[in-house]
Amino acid sequence: MTAGAKRSADDDDQSSTAVPIVKTEIVSPSYEDSSAKRRKLDAEDEIAASSAMASEEADTAVESAAAGVGRFRVRVENLYKYADKKEILKICLKVNITNVDSVKKAPGWGYCFLLFQSEADRADAIKKLNGYEYRNRELEVFPVQEIEREEVKGMAGRAQSDVAKDGGNDGRTREERLADAVTPLWKQPYDMQLKAKHITMMKAMKQLRDRLVNYFPKRYQWMSAPRPESGAEIPAEEDSLERIKRQLAWLGHQYRINPRNIPCELLEVMPSPVLYHYRNKCEFTFGWNEAGEKVAGFLCGAYKDGVVTVVEAELAKNVSPAGAELARSLSKFLRSSSLPIYDRIAKNGFWRQALVRTHSTGENMLVVSYNPRGMDEAGLEVAHKELRDHFESEKGSEKGATTLLVQQHEGDFNGMVEDAPLVTLYGAGVVHETILGLRFRISPTAFFQVNTEATNTLYSLVRDWCALDEVQGDRASKILAPIPADVVKSEVDGTSSTLASASHPKDLSPPGTVLLDLCCGTGTIGLTMASHVKKVIGVDMINGAIDDARYNVTLNGGDPEGKITYYADKVEHVIREIVKEHVGVNDDVVVVLDPPRVGVYYGVIATVRACARVNRVIYVSCDASQAVSNFVDLCRPTSSKFKGEPFRPVRAQPMDLFPHTKHCELVIEFRR
Repeated sequence: MTAGAKRSADDDDQSSTAVPIVKTEIVSPSYEDSSAKRRKLDAEDEIAASSAMASEEADTAVESAAAGVGRFRVRVENLYKYADKKEILKICLKVNITNVDSVKKAPGWGYCFLLFQSEADRADAIKKLNGYEYRNRELEVFPVQEIEREEVKGMAGRAQSDVAKDGGNDGRTREERLADAVTPLWKQPYDMQLKAKHITMMKAMKQLRDRLVNYFPKRYQWMSAPRPESGAEIPAEEDSLERIKRQLAWLGHQYRINPRNIPCELLEVMPSPVLYHYRNKCEFTFGWNEAGEKVAGFLCGAYKDGVVTVVEAELAKNVSPAGAELARSLSKFLRSSSLPIYDRIAKNGFWRQALVRTHSTGENMLVVSYNPRGMDEAGLEVAHKELRDHFESEKGSEKGATTLLVQQHEGDFNGMVEDAPLVTLYGAGVVHETILGLRFRISPTAFFQVNTEATNTLYSLVRDWCALDEVQGDRASKILAPIPADVVKSEVDGTSSTLASASHPKDLSPPGTVLLDLCCGTGTIGLTMASHVKKVIGVDMINGAIDDARYNVTLNGGDPEGKITYYADKVEHVIREIVKEHVGVNDDVVVVLDPPRVGVYYGVIATVRACARVNRVIYVSCDASQAVSNFVDLCRPTSSKFKGEPFRPVRAQPMDLFPHTKHCELVIEFRR
């Protein structure tokens, strides 16, 4: 069965809403004519990608590696695939399970793993969770036997400091081992890195192409179909096949005009303006180097592969100078502290790791994580004093932190934990950065791009695309032509577009561009666009992010013209209020989406599609391969789940924010 045939029955239920008669050129792609060429080009790209990105295998994401897994695991099935860890823990609390050691769930999984410290705890969890009704489905829970890798077994019973000494004898220097782990493309010339990233982006665009092709009935995919006459009229009543052919006619056109048969033009990768020492945020592991010395730095591989040797962070090619100085100071502190480093093998000890933020404003944040197990309040206060005294003595120097915080965490995971409490030992607990002339407050857990100079370039690109010169002409004619009253009513009142017409309830003239900054976070994109558009509306589910966004408005002189509004809510809950209160009948509405790595919940895309007033979407993806589903949902034919006319991609611009790594941003402009 093809991917297209696997769509749900609800999704395949094509909408029968009447479509006005319009003139268009319907093109059914001649897939048979181009398939051989496409397969050849795809094969060439695969070979090139394999060659160019061979060294990526060394990239083991050392900054977020776990400290190991617990011995007693259960697998919970029938979860909602977009459920996050907080939702899973809420379910556990509802059935009085309070001793979960760790939750492991990736976005898109319909299941998760819960880890416990004892067999009794695991058995109790299975009894309480199995059969629990959740979102109209019953959870299924069963134990999972932990299979320990040979490399990890070999570390059992040994001190981590001893194992670390065995990790430096593979023939590479410390600098080479660190570079291979943290910046795996460092051996390639930068122009070759950009070519490799372009190939990766090309593969994502081909995924979009192939998944959209699946919406054509099979007989139209691989057999030449007669080409309808140019300018053929679309009847007011369409069957689902005619609608698919009309709404995806552009895809067949792209097959013929694009040399790589991708859905739109893919521009060359924009290089980063800075290639080395660009990261303003790093997480440093505490451990032992191959000489047995206590250091703050990076693992040179994954714990699951038996790698526990830590190499000094100042040797990394992407750590900022201020970050390197803080790492040196941390290493000095760890060697003088009366408390031990956390041993990831024995799972005991105190000091765990650090989060460092360093910014062009001269403000440096240091967050130190520790394991409080077995410590009373008096002992913790002694630890706090040791740390505070050390860094307060260096506060005015390059290696000093302008604000110092600590975080307690008892679990096995060795990274920073978002929901663990933070305590500020000195300073404001926040830092600031400047982007495109505006100043932004950054809290410890807030998202902020790690390459400040490249972010200026990225946001300038997004700003330009939100008000393209070529769009201005279209906008002028559109502004002069009133929006049909039935569309106004459908957007304002939430009623069907077939109902009687109604005028807009508010006079929001003069017309202009209204920017909807969805998943706005702390408001960086919207604020940098505010002077170029009529209005900015930001939406984010996280209250703290919206608080930061509103503060950032005040930080930059306030909003005397009343151009900026923020909503702490789900997009689907507030979109109608936004249109009613902020969008005039002749306004040009542009959505900017800059979501997390995995993209957004499909309901956000469905809401954007259902809002007929949205003309363009600028999507900023930090992992195009994971965001392809969002791209598909923007472009797929109308259905019961995705109402409204689809968008189509018109251009895609890769942007390198992470030199010497495989990662790359991709900005795509979609239009109706």
